Amino acid sequence: MRLSIIIPALILGLALIVGAMLFAPRRPPVPVVAPPQPPATATQPFATSPVKHPSQEAPLQRSLPPKDEQEAQAEYRQSRISELYSLTTDNPDAVSEIMASLGDPDPAIRRAAIDACVQSKKAETIPALKDALDQSTDLDEKVHIQKAIDFLNMAFQATNR
Repeated sequence: MRLSIIIPALILGLALIVGAMLFAPRRPPVPVVAPPQPPATATQPFATSPVKHPSQEAPLQRSLPPKDEQEAQAEYRQSRISELYSLTTDNPDAVSEIMASLGDPDPAIRRAAIDACVQSKKAETIPALKDALDQSTDLDEKVHIQKAIDFLNMAFQATNR
């Protein structure tokens, strides 16, 4: 066949498919209906909920800390991260505090401590970062620590030339 026949036929077929998709009737979405609740009866003077044994509760509900504790942990995390980022590197205690935070149980605080080590540009943070690299089990954290070590090594090699 000739190209002068094939190309217009393909374009016409494509136009028909697009037109059918645009002008096809749309189905209304299926409404989500909540299951019916049993009505309260007048014969029950006091509605009491059945007492559940602790073993019947979902384990997720028991393992979550109370909202107040979660909020307190979040506030502590934010204040600690802000504190790590704002430490001045002129203070020798600041570097030791940053290095101590590399062992914090909270991953967000450890990440902030890694970033603070890079910002401090102090040679004594490299051994602490290497220890943190050996102790870490999270692959993303290991990569972040290795990048920090590489950056600090390159910075010290450039200044020693």
